[in-house]
Amino acid sequence: MSGFQTALERILLPFTECVICNSEAVRRDLVERVGLPPDKLLTIRNGVAIDPLPGPGERQAARRVLGAGDGNV
Repeated sequence: MSGFQTALERILLPFTECVICNSEAVRRDLVERVGLPPDKLLTIRNGVAIDPLPGPGERQAARRVLGAGDGNV
């Protein structure tokens, strides 16, 4: 964040109800470096959808396709 952006954040703070951060690192930076009060910051983390892990049948089928035996890691 540039010096201009930091100054702008501080100037606009009285008119700001809440600053939304996408990580705790950004939140900490705004508190420690910029000097924003922690009670005006809210962290909403980025979400990543993860597919469910394959079951034993799917794993065995994939191992057959790859030519990996049961003892291979």
